[in-house]
Amino acid sequence: MSKRIIVIEQNHEITKKLEVDENTVLKIGDFQIKVSEFTGMNEFHNS
Repeated sequence: MSKRIIVIEQNHEITKKLEVDENTVLKIGDFQIKVSEFTGMNEFHNS
């Protein structure tokens, strides 16, 4: 099973880094998405 890194930033500073399985579900309020659905999103991070 593939691993992914979830990074939480506050005011452009990293506050947490979590290593999770690709089958992990990320929940924020009423929103949820499977971590594996973010594959290939790194190209959009450099803003």
